Amino acid sequence: MPPARPERTVLAPPTADLAPVVAQYWSWEAGPAHAPPLFWPGPGGLEILIHRGDPCLDPVTGRQLPRVHLVCARSAPAQLVPTGRTAFVAVRVRAGAFPYLHDVPVSALVDALPDARALWPQSDALAGELASLEPGLWSGRLDRFLRSLVRTPRGCPLGPAIQALEQGSARIETLASGCGLGRRRFEQRMLAVTGCTPSRFRRLARLRRSLRRLAFAPPALPLTALLDDGYHDQAHQAHEFRELIGMTPRTARRHLIEGAHFYNPAPADRTSMTHPRLEPTHDLRR
Repeated sequence: MPPARPERTVLAPPTADLAPVVAQYWSWEAGPAHAPPLFWPGPGGLEILIHRGDPCLDPVTGRQLPRVHLVCARSAPAQLVPTGRTAFVAVRVRAGAFPYLHDVPVSALVDALPDARALWPQSDALAGELASLEPGLWSGRLDRFLRSLVRTPRGCPLGPAIQALEQGSARIETLASGCGLGRRRFEQRMLAVTGCTPSRFRRLARLRRSLRRLAFAPPALPLTALLDDGYHDQAHQAHEFRELIGMTPRTARRHLIEGAHFYNPAPADRTSMTHPRLEPTHDLRR
C-alpha cells in the first residue's frame, strides 16, 4: 500500500482551559489507496479517534474497530487497516493528563484500541454529530464534549516529574522524593497515569525527540548531526530505535519524510489546511 498521504488534514488547538489536558485536535481524510497514518509509540499521551468515514480494522485481530476508540501505542507503532475511505477526527491527550478525563489506569489501555464508548457512552452521539460537521466547526464541539468530562484526578499530581522525564535529566529517586513518594510507589503511579514506568517513559521521550528531529530537519542533513544528547552514540540510538519501533533511524527518517502523518501532514500540493499548523514541538512532544 502506498505511503500515508491524506487528501486533507486539519490541525486545531483546544481552548485555553483545555490546553493542560489536550495537546491538539487533528483530522485525517484519505482514499482507500493510501494507508492511515502510523501511530508512533509515545511516552505518556494517547489519541481518541472519532471515525467519520468507512470502518477501519484492528491490525492484530482483524475485527472492525468501533466508531470511537483510543490509540495508546507504547511497545510498537500502530497502524489501522482501512476498508475504504479513511476519515477521522482525533484528540491528542497530553502525557499524564488522561486521569483528568477518566479514572481507568492508562496501563489498562496500553497497546490496545479500546472502545471509547465503554468509558464515555455519550461519545457515540458525538461521533454522529461530527460526521455531519465541516472541519471548521468540529473543534468547538470537541471543546464542549471534553469540558463536560474534565474532573479532578485522584492521587498526587505528577506534572513536574513528567516534564523532567521528558527532558531526560533528573534522577528517578529525586523525582519520586519531590512527589513525596518512594521509588516503588512512584513507579506504580507513573504506570497508572502514563502507561509507562519512569525509565521507559524517559526512553520513549528520547525517541520522540529524535523523531521530531528526523521529521523536520533538512533531508540533506546527515544522521550524525541529528543525534539526541540522550544517546551515547549512533550505535546506542540505532539499538533503541530497533527495540522501540522495529526500524533503524534511517528507515524511520525515510518514513517520516516520504509518508505523511499528523506531524507532517502531506506534501504541499496534497494538503488543504483549514487552521494554521501548530509548531512542531507541540506535534511530537506528547
